[in-house]
Amino acid sequence: MNLRCIALVVLTALANLANAEDSPCPAPHQVFYPLAEVIEREGLALEFDFAQTTYPDYGSPAHVRQQRDTVLRALEGKSVAERDALLLGRLSWSTKGTLPLLSITAFPEAGLFDTYLDVLERNGLEQHAAALRIARTGFPIWNTTAEERYAQWSDGKGNILDPLLDTTLRAQSDAFLKAQPPLLDKAQALLEGDPSYPVYAAKLENVEAYDRHIYLMQQIGTCVPRYATPEQADTALAALPPILADLHVIDLFLLESGNGGMHQYIFNSAGMLAPQFADVLARWDLPEQEAAVRDAMAYFPAPYPRDTQRRRGIMQGFDRATDSALNDGTWISDDPAIWDAVEERAQAAGYWPQ
Repeated sequence: MNLRCIALVVLTALANLANAEDSPCPAPHQVFYPLAEVIEREGLALEFDFAQTTYPDYGSPAHVRQQRDTVLRALEGKSVAERDALLLGRLSWSTKGTLPLLSITAFPEAGLFDTYLDVLERNGLEQHAAALRIARTGFPIWNTTAEERYAQWSDGKGNILDPLLDTTLRAQSDAFLKAQPPLLDKAQALLEGDPSYPVYAAKLENVEAYDRHIYLMQQIGTCVPRYATPEQADTALAALPPILADLHVIDLFLLESGNGGMHQYIFNSAGMLAPQFADVLARWDLPEQEAAVRDAMAYFPAPYPRDTQRRRGIMQGFDRATDSALNDGTWISDDPAIWDAVEERAQAAGYWPQ
């Protein structure tokens, strides 16, 4: 998996956790990995051409052109339905987050803006198309590079240069995210009626364990009650079926440590659940992994400070050697034993995506 994929998976999963709306939790034997996920992933993969030997600077006009040309070239020879389904999958992926229409007007994906608009209009996705059209009119100058469109919106230092444009982008991003029917539903319907469907059905049948893992964790993340304090976290976990609570606790560690090691896990708010994480590892008969977590916790005064600001204050006083040593337990995130344990436990409880 490339770095962009990893980053987007992490950001998406974290957004799911932060914006959980008490959605229904997955039910045993009712978790099915959807074809829509395959379509989205295949849409993202359109940009990867390993024969390319030139790599323009990210976001430069040359990069925008190259990415557009690579995607369109990868679609050549496909039926209209398959082509549109993959573009809708790519558009779905590219518009995750709180300001999706900035992503496709002022970042590299902007090279496909007109293509996306055509696909939306051709497939009757008028609410989505209207949001794109209105967002386009919000730019004082549209016929310019993606970089220059961004420069109309912000100075890149956190200062908004055009409040009206900002308001338009936010309003239409909200409209786009609420538009119906969902992009992936339409994409799936297109493929199901196309001769290319068996190819994607086979891809669905052979989805790797890693992707099933990520999908399950995302489904759990959206059903976890919101929490911001250790007390709220304890209440939220108690409201879940025990296996889902365990998986949620493990997922937070894997997300944080996979991105920045044990140090990041302890430093960020997820570190409030370190004692629960160690307890899960003990119950799951993973003693070496449990010891690594408890060793990290031992760098703090007892009882382990679950308050994030208190942990951060203590960490600011660490010397370089201690700061580095705190990362010794990072190996857990790459240990096949913990990934296998997640799959085995989820399988036994009936939650592993079918």
